Amino acid sequence: MLAPVWTIAPTDPIAADVPPYFELAQKAMSGEVFRSGRCFHRGHGRIFHFRPGHETFPTCHDPVVQRVIANAARWAAPAFHQTPLSIRNVQAPGAS
Repeated sequence: MLAPVWTIAPTDPIAADVPPYFELAQKAMSGEVFRSGRCFHRGHGRIFHFRPGHETFPTCHDPVVQRVIANAARWAAPAFHQTPLSIRNVQAPGAS
């Protein structure tokens, strides 16, 4: 049995080259299938939580799932081009 998956934010960088709809093998978990992808920002970092299915099914071998994971890795990668904070560009409180 196949479970439908929809791309609900097609312009997001994680959805680049991902079709608007695809199907994955379904794994029943208490009668429900839950697949998700969510983005978070924590401090200066980025987190992408993706749950395409249970590890006992080969969902991570699906080419579309691999595309999502690759896109997410690029999105979450640190941006080393940012200017590091140094004592020279920090003003003391009350200084003008």
